[in-house]
Amino acid sequence: MARGSYDTRQRQSILAVMADHEDTFLSVDMVGQLLRAHGMEVGRTTVYRTLERMVSEGDMLKVADIRGGAAQYRLAPAVDPEDVEGQLRCDRCGRVLPLSCSSLGAFAEHVLVEHGFAIDPAHTVLHGVCPDCRESSAHAAAPTETSKKERHK
Repeated sequence: MARGSYDTRQRQSILAVMADHEDTFLSVDMVGQLLRAHGMEVGRTTVYRTLERMVSEGDMLKVADIRGGAAQYRLAPAVDPEDVEGQLRCDRCGRVLPLSCSSLGAFAEHVLVEHGFAIDPAHTVLHGVCPDCRESSAHAAAPTETSKKERHK
């Protein structure tokens, strides 16, 4: 916890909810729903301000929703900043996976040299579809034997 931050009951409850869902980004409203499910009444504004304060203190990550929806938050990984290369976020299920790939470093170097922009690897989140969701989509889209026979009539 950063110097000057308050260690309130609400903050501890929010941290507990975020720790229980450490591999998922959650919106302010989702955090509020989870708190209520645990019998804790914390106002939406308090949840928002607490999450924003934790972002500014480096304890929380924040990403904007790609569709213009609510921002989402998750606990910042507790790792050496030199080891952090990025994260992958599934846009279907919300799951977050660590990304440790030497190509990301090469990409960051390219962006710096060619575009003059320094990428912060600890806050790099790439959006897409995780292997589980891709597999479940493939199974749902796979034609059955009956449908194959009907197409070839």
